[in-house]
Amino acid sequence: MNLFVYVLIFLIGASLGSFFELVSERLPREQDVVFTPSHCNSCQMRICYYDLIPIFGYINQRGRCRFCDQTISAQSLVYEMIGGFSSCWFYYYFTDFNIYGGLLLTMLYYAAIFDQQHRYVDQIILTLMFVCTILFQYASLRAAFIPALLAALVLIILSKITNGLGPADIELIIILILGYGFQTALWITLLASLFVLLSHLHHAINIEIAFIPYFYLAFLLLPVLPTS
Repeated sequence: MNLFVYVLIFLIGASLGSFFELVSERLPREQDVVFTPSHCNSCQMRICYYDLIPIFGYINQRGRCRFCDQTISAQSLVYEMIGGFSSCWFYYYFTDFNIYGGLLLTMLYYAAIFDQQHRYVDQIILTLMFVCTILFQYASLRAAFIPALLAALVLIILSKITNGLGPADIELIIILILGYGFQTALWITLLASLFVLLSHLHHAINIEIAFIPYFYLAFLLLPVLPTS
């Protein structure tokens, strides 16, 4: 029974990953994300319902459109797998994440996919994170306000000097400080920075990096951080 629950949760998370990729692909083009059926971007043929099953659909098609034989990016498979495993991880550590953490994790995953594809983040999702933080963490906002304000000033100055962190990265750090306090936000930011360094050891230092995906991976480790 427990295995069945985890399989179900994995499929839900994988479906979210697939949907978030669809939304992040269509929204910048001002395309409908609700009523327009999924279709091949090459031949425009509608995708069969059984090919829409997360992970299985990609494997069943062998990574190619069954109509035009166009290669399907393995990126979608990766998003689905990360979404599935993340959901299982969240379910296992639900007590540590709680409802607020789950909502933030979900929105952060969408932001991570969007940032990975476009190198910027839709302001709407950051606003929703901020609103969610106010609604769920209002009791601790007063204590976190001054640290968040000081961190914002320092990060903005550093960003101007080094041309490093983008506005979305700074906003996310502020949201984390307001939601979890300075120490936890610092741990998550340091881990995200470490993940960036490890994954770009053999890349040019002047390339543009999508930072939000690394924030997401670091946020997943929230239950095992020393501050938890």
